Amino acid sequence: MRHALQLFVPLLATFAVTWDLPAEAASHREAPLIALDPSADNTDVYAFVSYDAANLARAPADRRVTFILNVNPGQDPSDGPNYFNFGDDVLYAVHIDNDRDGKADDVVYEFRFKTENRPVVAAGDLTSPLPYVGNPHITPTLPLQGITALDGAGSEGLTRRQTYTVTEVRHRQRTELFSGRTLVAVPSNVGPATMPDYPALAAQGIYSDAATGIRVFAGQRAETFYIDLGAVFDTLNLRRYLPALTGPGEDDDSVNPFGVNRFGGFNISTIAIEVPITRVTSDGKPAATTNNPVIGVYANTSRQKVKVLGQPGEPADEDGPFVQVSRMANPLVNELIITTPFKDEWNASKPEDEANFQARSRLRHWARCGR
Repeated sequence: MRHALQLFVPLLATFAVTWDLPAEAASHREAPLIALDPSADNTDVYAFVSYDAANLARAPADRRVTFILNVNPGQDPSDGPNYFNFGDDVLYAVHIDNDRDGKADDVVYEFRFKTENRPVVAAGDLTSPLPYVGNPHITPTLPLQGITALDGAGSEGLTRRQTYTVTEVRHRQRTELFSGRTLVAVPSNVGPATMPDYPALAAQGIYSDAATGIRVFAGQRAETFYIDLGAVFDTLNLRRYLPALTGPGEDDDSVNPFGVNRFGGFNISTIAIEVPITRVTSDGKPAATTNNPVIGVYANTSRQKVKVLGQPGEPADEDGPFVQVSRMANPLVNELIITTPFKDEWNASKPEDEANFQARSRLRHWARCGR
């Protein structure tokens, strides 16, 4: 157990860019404070060499890698009228360590969102929670034209819309990607009357930049995690397995004999970015020739340190440096290993400081109990 504890630091998710070795994570509502802040709750992280046909057809020197972070767990698709947005006041970021020093600040991709109410309705009118009622830009006759675009003609029904920016930070030098373009976050799937072809609408949310070879997407997707959460946190009272169930009728459960997927039918908010491998290696070389073919990855969310609430109807005044409120790399570390009094501290710490948590983990407790 002592050797396992030594390997506990740092817990960056690592993978080799020379092979299709994925790094992934999952942890929902893992700490007391972040459970109260779903738009900043970093629930899943994925990093992998892109395996789509277009990337596999490229020469090895031109291949790309994908990074995905998910937030805001357990979204019910039908929860209108506001549905689910990214936080305008949250800084979302993917951090990359490409020189194996345990500090994932060599390349960082940052995402900031802005919510707008549109279109402007006639003077004196109130914006309706329904996309078509009172909207002077849409013909009121049936059948409704539906939302068929994220911007321009066909997007009139998006009366509340999020746009976002992507910034690449390389050795503290900041470059805004997709400069001059309007990046629109894909909205929730309201339904077939409002969005007659949602897959086609969502596909418009994939933006490509020919100059850099970077693609980006932000929007609501199906939840990717699978677990019988109720049974797990009922002291591992897993159905049919571990331990054997002995209550009346339990063995006759033919409807859900293997448990209930808590996240089945629910959604998540996804940010995905695909970049050429040469943009994230330490020497800018392809995977086959780079000196460091293994990179470390983690994602985090941050909020500004000072927030002063305004008068009713006025936005809050935010100031000060950004403070990390959630982070994610290897799966379930905070949720299962870090003890409850230190979970919030873990979320606020950096990977290079994880040695401070060795004495506060369940691993250390289990090691002591085994002596």
